[in-house]
Amino acid sequence: FDSRGRLVICESQARRLARVENDGKLAVLADQFEGKPLNGPNDLAIRTGDHIYFTDPAFGSASDHRQLPFHGVFHLSPKGELTAMYRSESRPAGITLSPDGRLLYVSFADERLVRVFDVARSGAASNPRVFIAKTGSIPLGLRTDKEGNVLVAAGEFLEIYSPKGALIEKVRIPDRAANLAVHPSNGDIYVAARSAVYLVARGER
Repeated sequence: FDSRGRLVICESQARRLARVENDGKLAVLADQFEGKPLNGPNDLAIRTGDHIYFTDPAFGSASDHRQLPFHGVFHLSPKGELTAMYRSESRPAGITLSPDGRLLYVSFADERLVRVFDVARSGAASNPRVFIAKTGSIPLGLRTDKEGNVLVAAGEFLEIYSPKGALIEKVRIPDRAANLAVHPSNGDIYVAARSAVYLVARGER
């Protein structure tokens, strides 16, 4: 959700980034770059000031009709300016920001790793570098918790890494994990898997 409570959505099959307005209507925020359709937006993160970052891989059938010569990580500014901040041969999947908004993490499915970028006050991201060199399985969704730990949905596991990239814990999920959400108050983790949503309880009961 953005600062005005509007839901922002990656629509992979429609190959666009969209937003549900306060009146319920759907607004298309981005569906092409340099005159060519996007591959298939997969995941997004929103920084303070409504800077939107999203991954644009060509998964599945999207690879058959993609027109962009790269898999991208994009930045959409509050003014609607779309920038390809990272162009890759490997498909980016999950994306998340550090709690202070100064770091941007992106998982890459084909390389099975996570990169981190520095984020400037302007919203521009730079200095990509490997943060997690090898996840246990294909990394998809990413989130951070209040402590700055990085949570990765990787195969049938939820992997938890410290802010320095050290593996802290692996939690087995009964199904293949696809994406994550962290409760802002108690730190509980919700894991969206292939056939169910699971709760990894961390807060006091």
